[in-house]
Amino acid sequence: MEKLTTRVVPPEGPFSSPLCFIGEAPGAEEDRQVRPFAAAGSNAASLFDRCCRREEILRKDILVTNIFSRRPPNNKVDYFYKDSKRAVLTWEGEEHLAHFRSWLEGLRKRETYPNLLIALGDIPMYHLTGKKGITKHRGSVYPCTLVEGFKVYCSFHPSYVNRLINEPMERLQGEKKKQQQNAHALFSIDLDRVREEGKFPELRYPERRFEINLPLSETLERLEWLNTCPWVAVDIETLPGESGPVVWCIGFAPTPDYAFTIPIIKQQAFHWKIDDEAKIWRAVSKLFLNSKTIKIFQGGAYDLSILGRYYGLRCAPNTYHDTMLLHHASYPYIPKGLHVLTSIYTSEPYYKDEGRVSWGKRTDDGEFRYNTKDCCVTREISPIVTRHAKDGGFYEGYLRTISVMPSLLGMMIRGVRIDTKKKEELGKEFSRLALKNQELVNEEAGGEYNISSSSQIQQLLYGQLRLPIQINHRTGKATVDHDALISLQKKQPNLSILNHIIEARKYANLSSTYTSMDIDADGRVRTSYGFVSTWRLSSSESHFGSGGNLQNIPKRSEEGNMIRSLFIPDEGKVLLSGDYRQAEAMVVA
Repeated sequence: MEKLTTRVVPPEGPFSSPLCFIGEAPGAEEDRQVRPFAAAGSNAASLFDRCCRREEILRKDILVTNIFSRRPPNNKVDYFYKDSKRAVLTWEGEEHLAHFRSWLEGLRKRETYPNLLIALGDIPMYHLTGKKGITKHRGSVYPCTLVEGFKVYCSFHPSYVNRLINEPMERLQGEKKKQQQNAHALFSIDLDRVREEGKFPELRYPERRFEINLPLSETLERLEWLNTCPWVAVDIETLPGESGPVVWCIGFAPTPDYAFTIPIIKQQAFHWKIDDEAKIWRAVSKLFLNSKTIKIFQGGAYDLSILGRYYGLRCAPNTYHDTMLLHHASYPYIPKGLHVLTSIYTSEPYYKDEGRVSWGKRTDDGEFRYNTKDCCVTREISPIVTRHAKDGGFYEGYLRTISVMPSLLGMMIRGVRIDTKKKEELGKEFSRLALKNQELVNEEAGGEYNISSSSQIQQLLYGQLRLPIQINHRTGKATVDHDALISLQKKQPNLSILNHIIEARKYANLSSTYTSMDIDADGRVRTSYGFVSTWRLSSSESHFGSGGNLQNIPKRSEEGNMIRSLFIPDEGKVLLSGDYRQAEAMVVA
């Protein structure tokens, strides 16, 4: 293999700068201008410059360079690697990395050198820290493993952010749409943190103290002591059980630097004698019912639904706070998982994989330490997200949301009775009707077509039957979704095969969504409630592994009424239906 002949793009900027940004390899514009991160039009370097200026980081004051100093063919850094995982370098890749290491070593020997190296993307992060997975480690600071004495902040590469924000809207679906909504914001947050982290050269990790195997007497003493604390973060870890999650441990953090965990299961058996465990849960209940102690959760709907259903625990009125919802109030489009909040609001590096052994599982002690760290981090985040919500004017909206949580938790825990016999009969009927219409489709088409396969139905309708192609306006591609079939049916009202496809899909969907829904052992079906960006409720499978979406049950059809008839009231109760048509207008009036 011949050596690259593209230009060597050297570092640019003052070597005494506190910040050194490190990318992967030069691109076409960088090769042309012989400058790293050379801005041109709307390219990634232009985005980088704009974001830096917004955070008052001036390009003339920072040092920028790349791991590989020459542009690879077609801008593909895979050129420097032997394997698809980008773990084994070619001889030329080794040469580039050796040169970069030598340059860093020389930089380190200077009287003044950068306090912080910023790894932009997965490749610089891997070579500087040995870590992989930029979406996990983004926002974390690690010691440099390539050359000792540096610390490394991990962030997205500007080209990744630029590609997402310039992606045509019709191509943004599912997870990619979520990434587009938050990548730019997270990159800007990183630059703000980089500016602060670059003010000092040493690693400053939070100091935390954990207790994970306390005897019963000390466990009860700690729980009693928590009743004197104004704020306590709480978190549980669970194991899968036959009829739902089983509590593995429960942890508490009255301060960001101290937490303790109470094991419930250890070595695959209950850890305490039954009387001793009862004492522990009574003490936990006393804490939860203490009106002077605020209990802080991260996504507490899960924890409290498990604790409420299996142990009868509930929080005293106005003593429940949730860091996930507080963050959501201020930044509804930024992910709200704890690992993201940790990377934004704390100096704790990514720890979600700590203590994992074979198959991604943890030992008991590994899980207990993980639980205590979750508690401390949640406790640390709480006042920060509270301040952000108050400063932004979103706190009142958050409080309104929190005020409905007791009702939502009650519904999640209680569930609703279901007529299991009728459910089974209705499921068989829906399956029969789906199969009948599928057979009619095959009969009229003169062959077998899977109505669930978009490609096969497109081949049938647009190829064999030569119907006008329906285009999805979001993707710009041919589609045979429900709207497309309805449109074709209006144009071809006498073409019965269209009706058979629609009916087959309808009954198959009704069967899989409702009549095949798992029911708990007590004959009740449950759901879990969450919030979308606008605070509207969403409904999905319950935290106990059963049920499903109980919020959007069809009603304006015979089948919808049949499904609704499956839900039956408890003894001595009745089910009421509210009509919310024009509800907004009535509230305004």
